[in-house]
This record gives sequence, structure tokens and C-alpha cells, in this order.
Amino acid sequence: MSNTSRISEEDGIVLEISRHLKAPRQRVFEAWSSLDALKQWFGPEGCVVAEGNVDFQVGGQYRLEVETPDSGRVAVSGAYTEIDPPKSIAFTWKWEHSEDEEMQVRIDLVEAGENETDLQLTQTNFPDRETAEHHTQGWGGSFDKLVPVAEGSTK
Repeated sequence: MSNTSRISEEDGIVLEISRHLKAPRQRVFEAWSSLDALKQWFGPEGCVVAEGNVDFQVGGQYRLEVETPDSGRVAVSGAYTEIDPPKSIAFTWKWEHSEDEEMQVRIDLVEAGENETDLQLTQTNFPDRETAEHHTQGWGGSFDKLVPVAEGSTK
């Protein structure tokens, strides 16, 4: 699987992003499982998770406050709707500053060889294509930061 992203509009606006990581699936899964883990990579370049909370269980809530260079501090929150270690995670997504409807995010992790994982993100319920394009950039930048964390090439 190569690193790809695509927005489709056949049945609502859907964002799909695929990333290949040279890391065990369990390690990639764990990168999503706590606030400390998310602080290492979540947010595109120039953005950092300033604070938040993560109750990583089905029905548990999360909230991340992200410091951004352009917009200051923004917050996203939601609830975990599915957790199937180390295969998949699904959760709701809502920007607190937005009037938009809650979105749905699903992460599927597929073993792609020894110590290699294909990550597939699917996000739905976008209000418009422009919002989906912003999320493409945001997730893409986040995954650029996830790669060295998952692959163990950070400090």
C-alpha cells in the first residue's frame, strides 16, 4: 500500500488516507491510546497538543487542545465508538469552535509484513469539500509526525 489520500463524494463527502509504516501494528495502535502518546505526533507541523484528556475505551471521551501557528488554540473532542486492539479504532470528531455536525473517524490497521503496518483512515460526514481538504492536510501532516514515532526513530 502506498501513501495516498482521496476525497470522494458519491455518498456524502468521504476522506480516505492510507499510510504504510515500518512498525509493528501494536506500536501503531498504541500511538492512539493515550494523551501522552498523542502529544508525540498529533497535529500537522507547527501544531502541538497543549492539553487534553483521553479515556481510551468504548464510550470514553477524548478532548485535545491543539496550539496552532495560524488559529491559536483550537479544541476537538468526541467519543470512542469502537476499539478492537490492535486492528481498529472508531470515534466521533467535533471541532468545538464549529457549528458543523459531528464527524465519524475510523482507523484500520492491517499487518503488511513483519513489523509493517498499513494504516487506513476513513472520515465521514463533512459539511463540504473545503473542510475535507483541510482535514486531508491536517491528517497528512499528523501522519508525517506519526511515522518516526511509530517506527522508533525519535528520541
